[in-house]
Parts: sequence; C-alpha cells; structure tokens
Amino acid sequence: MQGDGLELSTFLAGQTFDVAFTSNYLEHLQGPDAVIEQLGEIRSVLEPGGRLIVLQPNIRYVGAAYWDFIDHRVALTERSLVEAASAAGFDVEHLIPRFLPYTTKSRFPRSGALVRAYLRVPLAWRLLGKQTLLVARARAASR
Repeated sequence: MQGDGLELSTFLAGQTFDVAFTSNYLEHLQGPDAVIEQLGEIRSVLEPGGRLIVLQPNIRYVGAAYWDFIDHRVALTERSLVEAASAAGFDVEHLIPRFLPYTTKSRFPRSGALVRAYLRVPLAWRLLGKQTLLVARARAASR
C-alpha cells in the first residue's frame, strides 16, 4: 500500500497501530507546520499510548552538510523535534540527541559486529552521533 504520509488518517481509516517509526524523513517535508501535521497524522493512527520512534538528522551536529541534499527543507534539532512531537500530541519518553552517524557512507567497513559494538558504547555516540533518536508516547485523546 502506498499513500501520502500527510493523509495517513484517510488511507488508513479505521486502522490503528502500536508503533510508528520514521527515519530520515521529516527534513524532506515542506516546512515546520508540515512536520507537526505529519506527526499529528501519525498520532491519529496510533493506539492510545502507542509509540512514535523517530531517527532524524540533527542540524546542530551535522552543520552545513545538512543542506548537501537538495530536498532537505526543514532544519531540525533535538529541541525542535521535541517541540513538534509535543504539539502533535506526544509525550517524550526518551531522547538521545546524538545517536547514529549522519550517513552510512564512510571509510569504515560495514559489519554487524561493528554496529553492535558501536551501539554498546554511548561514548562513541557523543563523538560520531549526528542523528537524534526520539521515542514518544501518544497522549490519550481529550474528551
């Protein structure tokens, strides 16, 4: 199934999910209002208390290289991501401002063992992490 992410509640009408995950997506939307709208659409298809997981480049750590992609339109930091999630009806449970490197294109070989080792060493995240990880829970709907 394919559809516009900003119309999730329309093409997934009546369906709900426990978890939604986005990765390297929000920066491609038209602007900050579209980010909040997208997170609201995700909220609308989550079960009450469902989780949102976002992996997102953080312009604070990526710097000017953030704009190396012509389709990057929205500059996001961990703070603006938290603000957008809150505005869309989420409560942040966990936030790691510096989690994964910005790109998998590097001089280091790709290996499951290296990835596992990296994930076990949070100090490495502080040195190499340029993407933010956010885990948030959907607030119960107001009555």
